[in-house]
Order: sequence, then structure tokens, then C-alpha cells
Amino acid sequence: MPSKYIEGDVILQNIRLKTLPDFLDGLDVKGDFICSFNQLSNLIGSPNIVRGTYNCTHSKLKSLEGATTVIGGPNSKFGIFDCRFNNLESLEFAPTTVTQSFYCSYNRIRSNLKGAPSTLRHSFNCNGNKLKSLEGGPTSVGNSYNCDDNELTSLKGAPTSVGEILRGPFSCYNNKLNSLEYGPTTVNGSYYCQSNQLTSLKGAPTTVNGLFNCRDNQLESLEFAPTIVRGDFVCGLNQIMSLKGIPKYVEGNFSMRSNRGIPFTEEQIRAVCEVKGNVELFESTADSKVKVIDGVHFFL
Repeated sequence: MPSKYIEGDVILQNIRLKTLPDFLDGLDVKGDFICSFNQLSNLIGSPNIVRGTYNCTHSKLKSLEGATTVIGGPNSKFGIFDCRFNNLESLEFAPTTVTQSFYCSYNRIRSNLKGAPSTLRHSFNCNGNKLKSLEGGPTSVGNSYNCDDNELTSLKGAPTSVGEILRGPFSCYNNKLNSLEYGPTTVNGSYYCQSNQLTSLKGAPTTVNGLFNCRDNQLESLEFAPTIVRGDFVCGLNQIMSLKGIPKYVEGNFSMRSNRGIPFTEEQIRAVCEVKGNVELFESTADSKVKVIDGVHFFL
């Protein structure tokens, strides 16, 4: 155990630091460590352990070299590593243990997620990069997983289960996916895969305990769609020509607005799917709604 510790927080925010000060070396920070909005190129000189949040956002980082290896700790309710809005091209040297959440959104990470922690109790966000692959990323995420706005052509490397603890969403919208293969087979929250290039829903979970949104793709059928959706099912702006594979049960609304295929009727849909809410088939101002979950904007 480090011989030096600080019981509270260490805040070195927005003071134009180019390197971290020497006094941090070997330090155990019992609270948060914040070095955001600086001019750091790396994290050499970081504390040994941070029990709360390690925040190095907006600091011009090119490397995570020197980052604290343990954020949080065993059985801790805390532990967040946040390196968003930097110039990182990889997650090399990232902390090996992060108890709760890891955020690396809005960097320049291109190839994969090698270096990320393997297990998170809460959330993982890597959206807004240029990722080609999710390989090397966490295999277990207890709440939400967000890989939107990348250049993914496959979900290989995604965790098999998302939301086991807090029923959070899995979101992979605005990529270049053709199918959902290799994606999580269990999602205990919502599933967002809109605005891709999906021609098949193969790989989708059989049950989604929230909303399922596959809007704005290139689907011609709903084959391989979840059998049970405990929220809304949204599949508009596709070219759906067949109701084969339509969910058997939708607890919320069934929305097929602006389908560019066959103009199905409400009666046809209700004949093959038990919809507890409304069946929505025509465009309306509701299409511009945005849901915000954990600070993430989801366009419906």
C-alpha cells in the first residue's frame, strides 16, 4: 500500500499543466483526481491509486502512458476513468482495473480497443472515434455500452451481455454495420442500431427489455428481429417487403413510419404481432424526438 495518501480530492484543473507534478508519484488519492483542461501529452507522474474518478478530459493527450493502474478498487461503489475529448489514437497504457465506468469518447482511436479494462460494473463509452473494431474492449459491462459514431463494419469484440446490473442500453448507431452478428446476445435495457447499413438483423437478442430501434437501414424484412420487445419497436425508413420475423410481442408502440417497401396496415401488423401500444405507420413530428439516457442522445 502506498505510504502517501490524500483523504479527499486532488484538483489540478485548467492550470496549463504540461506535465503532472512530482508530488503525485506513489500517492493514494481517496477521492477524485482531476487534471482536465490542461496541455498534457501523457499522464506520467499520476497517483498510484485513485479511489474515485480520474478525469483527464480536454487535455490534448496523445498517450495514456503513466495513467493510474487502479481506479476504484474491489467492492468499491466508485471508480470512473474519463479521458474523453483528447487526441488519443489508442488505449495503450489505460488503467487495468476500473471498477465502474470507462469513457474514451471523442478521441482519434482507429484500430481497436486493446488496452481497455475487461470488466466494468457500470458503463463503457467509446463513441465518436474512428474505430474499425471493438476487439480488445470490455467483455462484461453491467449497465450501458455505447459505440455510436464510429466506422464499425462488425460488432466482433462487443460484450456478450449488457445491462445485467442496471438494465442499461447497448447502442451502436451510425456505423457501417451490415448485420448484428457478434453483438450482445443479452441486453437488459434498450438496443439502438439505427442509421447503419443493416441488411439483416441476424445477431439481435431474442429478448430486449427496453426499446429496439433499427430505423434508417436497408432492411427488406424483419427476420431475426427480437421475439419479445418490452418497450417500443422502431423499424421505419427501411424497405421492408415482408413481415416475416416480426416480433411476437411488443409491450410499447410499433413504429414503421416512412417504410419504403410495402405499405402495411395496422390490421396486418396486429394479426402477427401482439402490440400493447400504438401502431405508427405515418411520418409525424414525433420522428424528431430525442431521448437522453446517461447523457447520451438517442435519435428515434
